[in-house]
Amino acid sequence: MEETKRMLLVLTLFLWFMSFLNAFKLDVSQFPPSFLFGTATSSYQEDIELMHSLGVNSYRFSISWSRVLPRGRFGEINSMGIQFYNNLINNLVARGIQPFVTLSHYDIPQELEDRYGACYQVGEYPPGLHTDPFGAAHNMILAHATAVNIYKKKYQVKQGGSIGIVISMSWFEPLRNIPEDYIATQLTLAFEIGWFLDPLFYGDYPIQMRETLQSKLPKFSS
Repeated sequence: MEETKRMLLVLTLFLWFMSFLNAFKLDVSQFPPSFLFGTATSSYQEDIELMHSLGVNSYRFSISWSRVLPRGRFGEINSMGIQFYNNLINNLVARGIQPFVTLSHYDIPQELEDRYGACYQVGEYPPGLHTDPFGAAHNMILAHATAVNIYKKKYQVKQGGSIGIVISMSWFEPLRNIPEDYIATQLTLAFEIGWFLDPLFYGDYPIQMRETLQSKLPKFSS
């Protein structure tokens, strides 16, 4: 009985303490205008020195669309954002570190979301909304193809760079050596890997996706 009372007291004190903390949450307006959130923006030079001391010869980072074009195509280029990335790249090159730049990684200017709405895929991320994941993925693939085409035509010869895609994926193997497990594995791989890679290599989605989704899966123009 005494143990139960003690546990209840501890729980009560914990909840009171948490409510106390929530009552004094910091607000963005409480920080000075010059305050920089995130050490990557204010101490990247130190990060580069650490990488150099470890013998790191490459570094992949993302360019924030919101930092470079805060209003998408409806506003001006943020020269301070461009300067930040120029400084970062120049410092990397000076230390013999090859920069690998990600052009888009879950980062959309608020202006575009306000104008067009947002796509939340299957609802697994906040705020839990659901939209057509296949239409969204289709547009991402087309956007990637457009970016590659622009780079190859306008910049690659002059810059001598390479452009590609990074895809997070998992591999699967059949649990048992039976046809059912083999078919299930191939279907899973089609949705896990082929969904994005098959259009790039073969010009269309995997046949397993076409058969499963039929009219729900968008088509590529020839």
